[in-house]
Amino acid sequence: MITVYQRTENLQRVLESVIDQAGDAMQIEVICDGGDADRQRQIRAAVEAIGGSSVDFYGSEEHIGHPAIFNLAIERSRGKWVHILHDDDWVEPGFYAALEKEIALAPEAGAAFTQHRIVDYSGTQETQWNSWLEADQAGVVAGWLQRILVECRVQFSSMTVRRETYETLGGFCAEALSTMDWEMWKRIAVHYPVIFVPQLLVSIGRDASAESSSLIRSGEQVLHSLATVAITENYLPVETARQFSDKAREQLATYALNLARRYLEIDDREAALANLRAAVACSDSPRIQRIVRQVLLGKNDEFNG
Repeated sequence: MITVYQRTENLQRVLESVIDQAGDAMQIEVICDGGDADRQRQIRAAVEAIGGSSVDFYGSEEHIGHPAIFNLAIERSRGKWVHILHDDDWVEPGFYAALEKEIALAPEAGAAFTQHRIVDYSGTQETQWNSWLEADQAGVVAGWLQRILVECRVQFSSMTVRRETYETLGGFCAEALSTMDWEMWKRIAVHYPVIFVPQLLVSIGRDASAESSSLIRSGEQVLHSLATVAITENYLPVETARQFSDKAREQLATYALNLARRYLEIDDREAALANLRAAVACSDSPRIQRIVRQVLLGKNDEFNG
């Protein structure tokens, strides 16, 4: 198990959530993505104070960013399964035990994930959103490929991947930019069954300082996702590639328009305009054209159902 760290605000909570569940055979390693020597020493000292000899530390000599830091985590992993945990996320009690149980029952699976919740601290109070319940029962999830092709339904830290899967399919794709995780989950689903555990066992922390927050506001997250759709077409059957790509682009446009609507409600016109532009870049279907007009008129009809 590899944790990737660039900041220390949540280090104790994240590490303790893993250590409390770790078995004797589990590798726990904190990777610091570059930074100056003093910063590296601070993080190493914090890791040693929290984890002692049970947690390793590796400091990259220079900042290599995403996705290179995640590919480095894969290279440094030693176990049969790899869990890469972001520095602002944490696992809930029972995460590893639940996955271990289901993996033993489905040795053909290439990856496994649990339901997750997003914990947002960017406002005046904490808000939470629970991810989709992909199935009522744990096990290989039916119809997963068709779902993940249309939208990213899994946060990075809730997914655990068989090391052999990474070795066969390769690491995270730089051309997918900030949505390299979605591209990877699609690539895995094309080639392997995927396990789902219907329990909220991972928490995804977000605040205004998170990189994802600025990408969402600027519309770049949507545009990066659009690039990912084009990449996916290269390994889908020709007869289905266009069908799923069109669905994915329309879904992205709807997501961007919902963001634009919400930004208009708080009078952040710059962010609203950026996401309106991103939406138009994704799709010009009649449905999207209709929603654009509704958003500009301040209507919520498409988002109230």
